[in-house]
Amino acid sequence: MAASNDNKSLALYEFKKQVEALKKFRGRGTELVSVYMTPGYPISDITGKLKEEYGQASNIKSASTKKNVQAALDKIMQYLKTFKTTPDMGMAVFAGNVSEVEGRPDVELYSVIPPVPIVTQFYRCESMFVLEPLNELINTTDTYGLVVMDGKEATIAALVGKQIKVIKQIHSTAHSKTHKGGQCLHEKTLVQMADGTIKEIRDVKPGESVLSYNFKKQMIEPAECTNVYARTAPHALRIRTRSPTTELIATNEHRFFCETETGTEEKLACELKKGDLLLLTSKLRITSINPPLTMPRVEAVVSEAGRLILKKVRTTRGLTQQTVAESLGCEQMSISNLETGKRQSIQKLGELVSFYGLPEEFYENVSVRGANLPTNLTPELAQLLGYLIGDGTTERNRITLYEDRLEVANYYREILTENLGVNTSLRERRRSTGFGERYIETRAYSLALTEYLRTNFPEATAKGLARSIPARIMSAPDEIASAFLRGIFDAEGNVSVRGIGLSMINERLVRQIALMLQRFGIVTSVLHKKTRYKPQYTIVFRGRNELEAFKVQIGLTSTEKNAKLERLLEANTSKSQANHAPINGKFTAKLVKNKGLNAIVRARFQPFLSGTRLLGRNYLLELASTLPEENKEMLNQYAESDATIARIESIENAPAEGINFYDLEIPGNENFIAQGIIAHNSSQRYGRLREEGIEYYQKRIGEAMDSFLTYKNMKGVIVGGPGPAKEDFLKEKTYNYQLKILGMVDTSYTDEYGLREVIDKGSDLMKEHEAVVEKQLVDRFIKEVVTNGLATYGYRQVKKTLESGQAERLLLAEDLYLYENKLVCANCNNEKTLMSDEDNDEEECECGGKLKTKESNNLADELQKIAETAGIPIDRVSIETAEGSTFKGTFGGIGAFLRYK
Repeated sequence: MAASNDNKSLALYEFKKQVEALKKFRGRGTELVSVYMTPGYPISDITGKLKEEYGQASNIKSASTKKNVQAALDKIMQYLKTFKTTPDMGMAVFAGNVSEVEGRPDVELYSVIPPVPIVTQFYRCESMFVLEPLNELINTTDTYGLVVMDGKEATIAALVGKQIKVIKQIHSTAHSKTHKGGQCLHEKTLVQMADGTIKEIRDVKPGESVLSYNFKKQMIEPAECTNVYARTAPHALRIRTRSPTTELIATNEHRFFCETETGTEEKLACELKKGDLLLLTSKLRITSINPPLTMPRVEAVVSEAGRLILKKVRTTRGLTQQTVAESLGCEQMSISNLETGKRQSIQKLGELVSFYGLPEEFYENVSVRGANLPTNLTPELAQLLGYLIGDGTTERNRITLYEDRLEVANYYREILTENLGVNTSLRERRRSTGFGERYIETRAYSLALTEYLRTNFPEATAKGLARSIPARIMSAPDEIASAFLRGIFDAEGNVSVRGIGLSMINERLVRQIALMLQRFGIVTSVLHKKTRYKPQYTIVFRGRNELEAFKVQIGLTSTEKNAKLERLLEANTSKSQANHAPINGKFTAKLVKNKGLNAIVRARFQPFLSGTRLLGRNYLLELASTLPEENKEMLNQYAESDATIARIESIENAPAEGINFYDLEIPGNENFIAQGIIAHNSSQRYGRLREEGIEYYQKRIGEAMDSFLTYKNMKGVIVGGPGPAKEDFLKEKTYNYQLKILGMVDTSYTDEYGLREVIDKGSDLMKEHEAVVEKQLVDRFIKEVVTNGLATYGYRQVKKTLESGQAERLLLAEDLYLYENKLVCANCNNEKTLMSDEDNDEEECECGGKLKTKESNNLADELQKIAETAGIPIDRVSIETAEGSTFKGTFGGIGAFLRYK
């Protein structure tokens, strides 16, 4: 039967003792059996299932384990015969060999009927008894959220049962003196702009739009940069992550977003430590454009037959070249060039043809150079640019591409001839370094083409380390960006058992490519390799999701590389090694706790829920699918987020002398993307220091309150504190909409004393809560004792009132250790009785021998039995509360209310 209200605390205390006692048992192998039965489940069905398990146990290879498992199952089935129906609260039965001596089995059976209903039904055979479902029942008590705050500090806690668990203490900097721009990033840090371009932070201008992370939607979106701050700094830190690998350099005071066991938290760079989970981007969404390109001057060359026609018309009319030039408003040299077969602007030729009144057919005598160049970016042009940046050169009137595979060389030659209309040559050459390997050199001769490339894509035609991805490419639609990436991976990419990689000495270019790949959901690591000659930077990715995305959305030209990619996909079962769901496993464990997660699912996800491993998005969706419908939304949102996380691999000092550090002001989301890391824009507060400082403070309190959602039976939140800060906070509603605010109370403090004030003054808001009931009980007891009223304390006095029937109610502290020990001397048989907090005393005897404990009587259990026999209600007082601690420390943990004096 369920415990009555009078004995509820006692029943829960006894239940806890039973569970604690079962924790000590360990089996030799998987031979400890645990059986859980829900209320009302037919005993016969349970017995039938256990008989099946008994038969299955015959397959166990170890003879001793098989014998012990079958003995345990047999003992449970015999025990169940004593029940007609399952108890009202259900039942858990445990049996197995608990002997500590090998070879001497001791199969024992234990049963537990909890004070609240069991909700899980299963059979398990492991090396220890499965007690997790019972532990969860211990925590089924109602829970309340407590917040005490003023304008400068706040304490957030949960009242779980009788225990106050402090979640977080927050201090506001809204009224502090701060230095504008004090928290900055290295001047060469790459920032992702909203239009797709990637700029060094020193080149970002106020009014420009950057990409920012919306924490509420968990999506990347555009945000305006309203200000840029620059400063020097005496110290800086290089922060490097792994899986995925990236790094940036920041001043000690710059803030970063970390995923912790309480959710997303902000940390200063100097507070970060190895193993912290830093928030990064995984998917970039840009606003693309493809504006017209600047076209080079289109030139015409007139054939010999055409030149004769031009001269004949002019001389027949009696005109000189100078006269014609003056009529057209040009130089005489332009007319001379056309008549002598030299290149001249097509526009001038057109004006001359009109002036002479020549028919349209005249143009059959004219060849045009540069007319096939596209007026807008095309995939073919973008792919050529990618290859040119990777392994090509540009000279005055030609471009040269270098390639090992004839198939690939022919492909790019076709782009040059068929799509761009330029003359090309292909020849085989030998390298002057190494072993003189053969390679293929493709040359394209066209002054118009080189001018076209230099005008529209100066970043691609630059020399050496000055090269970068052209701004027009970065801003272009995905179709163009994909083709560009295909070109650069054709030139410099490789496919091996380690995944797809690309290595260059140009760090900026490599990091730009890594960010550009995120437009296609491909998260990469950027590694720094110290080689013999020059440092190298390498992009690498090998997760199945990333490889498939690359194959489908980008691809490679080489048949050989594609075959390697197919083999890599066949061998790779890991979904993603770098694109994890952006949530801490321990925080997830709190979210799913008490949400009906069965033991099998919990065991499957245990490495993640314990924080040992990071979880892929597909697995998080799988975990979410096992939860009730109302609990899926938050996990699904994390699984579909545009962010990911990476562990910090190292933090080391970085050079700061002679370097400028920059920060951006991004109102709203308060962050921007810096080399793939979601970086806090620490300077945004300085413009509206007090106002935004308060907003930030309230937001942090709201974020800390998110932890309340992880508690089962959360009834609501009570907010307290001195002054108007609490009213302002509730008005702004920066907390999760799912939280119910029960009320508000005035307190004098904002620390743990303030929390106790909230419990005291908010008692009407949580009348039935254990902690409130217990506080009222102990307060009443103390008042009765102090006023010499109807209460007494101490073992002897309380025992006397229990035996006489004078006691109305017994109060005993939890974990009360009080024993009456009978000591005997082995030399002289002298006896002595004393009270102790241990059950095994020893002291010197007058004869010189030792008085040792022969018998021990637990006095707390004795008082409890007397009260139970007399039908007197019993309350177990927790020592985790201030009142309970006072009760045990001042009154010895034993007291009673009296019916009369």
